[in-house]
Amino acid sequence: MVYVQNVIPLVITSLLFTCIAGILVLTRVITRARIGILGIDDYLSFGALCASILFCVVIFQQIKYGLGTPFATIPKEHIPIFVKCLWGTIPCYNASLILTKLSIVFQYKRIFTTPMINRLCNIMLGVLVVYGLWTIVGSIVMCVPVAAFWDETIKGHCMNRLQFWFANAGVNIATDIIIFAIPMPLLKQLQLPKKQKIGLMFVFGFGAL
Repeated sequence: MVYVQNVIPLVITSLLFTCIAGILVLTRVITRARIGILGIDDYLSFGALCASILFCVVIFQQIKYGLGTPFATIPKEHIPIFVKCLWGTIPCYNASLILTKLSIVFQYKRIFTTPMINRLCNIMLGVLVVYGLWTIVGSIVMCVPVAAFWDETIKGHCMNRLQFWFANAGVNIATDIIIFAIPMPLLKQLQLPKKQKIGLMFVFGFGAL
């Protein structure tokens, strides 16, 4: 009963937000495709959706092997598959985040054509590409050989997982804040009533979040 109570919120939350994201992204892509203005930001947002769906698929597989229960209660024969699923979720999650960030920055480049915003976006794109390669490749080869991540019988070298995850979280939060801040100076300069200006800043801020 405890297991069911722990898993149901996870399943509902994963399905709900993935479905909402899917509806929004597909509506955007289909609409822009019909009017013939699909851009790289649309392809990136669709890629982020695919990575998110794959993440959920692996999560649901992990549930079959004990996700939602105390780790100590998972049968020993299930632990390698459980940990392998964990290994599989990490690059999917990171790919979804990076593709979403790239999509937002490319959308900025499409909407804001000022040289300052364009330079900031180009710098941010470079940072995101480097960060994305580091976090995705790093999460895949966290252990060498890779199978040492989930198989304790294999002798290998693994990086400190907590240090990697905390570093990843720090860079992730920092890039979110920068992406949120990029259009704000330009929005402040718009010749609009204060309420409309605040509303625009809220829309862009909400999208970045």
